[in-house]
Amino acid sequence: MPNSSDIGLIGLAVMGQNLALNIADHDYKTSVYNRTYSKTEHFINNNALNNQNLVGFDSLDSFVESLESPKKIIIMVQAGPATDSVIDSLIPLLDKEILLSTAVTQNGQIQFLESNYLNKKVFIL
Repeated sequence: MPNSSDIGLIGLAVMGQNLALNIADHDYKTSVYNRTYSKTEHFINNNALNNQNLVGFDSLDSFVESLESPKKIIIMVQAGPATDSVIDSLIPLLDKEILLSTAVTQNGQIQFLESNYLNKKVFIL
């Protein structure tokens, strides 16, 4: 299923699940990945029958491969080191310049997060 999804989402806690469903409900084919595959399986099993736009993956490699170019990935994991760890894992799998920006809403306001990659262009050599 290479290059068939419009967008990908990493992190299937409550906010990630709801965002993935919202995107898929608006007719965007959405790849999802969670570090714990059982969470991905549970999410897909509970939602794929009602939404054919959701596809779950058990590896980050296959998740990235499933995305059409330019690859669009939303990271919905805990702020700080967890986000940086996901980005560190993604960089070797991406093949061009990428722009990373992280933000979170809290009390209805957008706040930028502490990240080693915040609003920086990353060049993959």
